[in-house]
Amino acid sequence: MRRVIVGFFAVVGFLTVLLVVGAVLLATGMKPTVTPLADNIILTVDLTQGLAEGPRQDRLLRLLVGGEPTLRDVLDGIETASGDPRVKVLLARVGDDELGLGKIQELRDAIATFRAKGKFALAFADSFGEFGPGTRPYYLATAFDEIWLQPMGNVGLTGLYAEVPFFKGTLDLLGIAPEFEHREEFKTAMNSLTETKMTPPHREEVHALLASIAGQIIHGISEGRNCRSPRSATRLTAAPSLPMKRVRRSSSITWVIVTKSSPMPAHAPDPRPSSPASRPTSTALGARIARARQLH
Repeated sequence: MRRVIVGFFAVVGFLTVLLVVGAVLLATGMKPTVTPLADNIILTVDLTQGLAEGPRQDRLLRLLVGGEPTLRDVLDGIETASGDPRVKVLLARVGDDELGLGKIQELRDAIATFRAKGKFALAFADSFGEFGPGTRPYYLATAFDEIWLQPMGNVGLTGLYAEVPFFKGTLDLLGIAPEFEHREEFKTAMNSLTETKMTPPHREEVHALLASIAGQIIHGISEGRNCRSPRSATRLTAAPSLPMKRVRRSSSITWVIVTKSSPMPAHAPDPRPSSPASRPTSTALGARIARARQLH
């Protein structure tokens, strides 16, 4: 009996020691390793995709498919990089119309803070508005020091538009008569159900809203490209345009990446001679970033 008891406690002690050693090894193995960062860093961010306001609410789904980048993540990253002396350049890919105006303005403020610390910011795009509106992504791009564009990319500054659906005709076919109280003529929240088209006050308020947003965009573009607001407004009405035809004669784009066989001068605000050595190719973008890392 005594041998059984001693053997039992021996096994318990052995298992306890084994459990403790295993826990220590597991904790040591799971400890994240910190890789030292270089003294000269380029911060890259993809702004062609939408940014969520916050993380996924479903924790299980977030665990299975991973978390998507949020606006807060990007803003915090740019803010941290602006105060980190090791980060020299911010390189962003832009072009798709996936971000709302509020998010774009928050990103523009963060980029302005980054540049205010003496750091260099560069935006690269395949096109602005090739398959959709390009005004908002170009508005975002003008917050950067330079904008680089592919040679066949469009600059589709096609302005703004608003769509308002009306369902009264459908409700009439279904025999449904909606009844709502209208306090004033500019209270148009229910017009989609009670009208078949815009009333004059409804149209007036939509026009006023678009004019206000357009004014903010034109002002931001004018500041970013160092030109007067009327000139920016003219570009909105003259767009869309191809870089090789119109953009190179304005200050809309800093550089257009071209091939060695292209006869197009590449520098938009100050056209260079058309010799092959003066035209930036696909490798020129990397060279420009490397030069910026050395200077900042």
